[in-house]
Amino acid sequence: MNVLFLHRASKSSQRTWVRWLAAGLESIGHHIEILDADDWMPMPTGKQVDKGVSARLIAEAKDFDAVHAFGYRAAWACAEAFRHKFPWVYTAHDMPKTTNHELIDRLGLATMGLCVSKAIYKKLDEAWCTPIKTQRPVVQPFDQLDREAIRKEAGLLPEDMLVVIDEGFDDEGNRLDLDALQRKIQARVPSARLMSILGKEVCCSSKMVTAADLTVSTDPRAGTSCLALEGLTAGTPALVRDQAGCEDVIDEHVTGFRFVNDSELADTIASALQAPLTLESMGTAARVRNLKGEQWSDLLEQTVKFYT
Repeated sequence: MNVLFLHRASKSSQRTWVRWLAAGLESIGHHIEILDADDWMPMPTGKQVDKGVSARLIAEAKDFDAVHAFGYRAAWACAEAFRHKFPWVYTAHDMPKTTNHELIDRLGLATMGLCVSKAIYKKLDEAWCTPIKTQRPVVQPFDQLDREAIRKEAGLLPEDMLVVIDEGFDDEGNRLDLDALQRKIQARVPSARLMSILGKEVCCSSKMVTAADLTVSTDPRAGTSCLALEGLTAGTPALVRDQAGCEDVIDEHVTGFRFVNDSELADTIASALQAPLTLESMGTAARVRNLKGEQWSDLLEQTVKFYT
């Protein structure tokens, strides 16, 4: 099949999932083209805007068998352009900011809506959004990299504790002051080093998460975290925000930790770093639990069925 992947202004986790899924589907013989509509699909909607976006989208999709929209703005555009006349599905990666009837009615025109967490599914289901299904992202299993060699290459000392964090969001979804966060952590753990993925491309088997002692996912609206998923597969425990379903990525106190408010973030990270043996055992458990290639294969096969 030829499928157009449509997204705009996506956060790093959603961009990563778009790339992972596209690569997976291409590995089983399908052609995927990723289209970033940021420069021609404004966030505000309206009759005139929708008309122009629809014309562009219809032209972009003319040689494809289906369109897969990532995010609510891309799904809205597909609803306006195609209605029921052309196969399109969407992935709901974040908790919706609103469930008013204008959005829900448009989502209802899709062939299928895929929610990355049970919490997002519940929110949309309570708004009578249909058809929807929960499809939690997974990572294609990859070979374990040499962690010590990677840390040495990165200039990390044996005693350094590396924390890889996402873009860094506070409770309201605004950007955290990562420098201030690092100072708070280092007040308790001087060897702590905080590294953000902001502006970096996270890819499967990346060196960054393999070298880390802990990954941290802070987005309050995200239903999942590709940073955490990738880290778990590499054997790195995760700290995730207990909101929107991202907490389902881990088994608490087995493969990771949860936090609720920004006020406890620095202390939670510091406490985790002060228990290196616990982190090591969690990493081993995470690696074992995420080495399930059949989950990846099943997800790809399931996704293709939604396009027909």
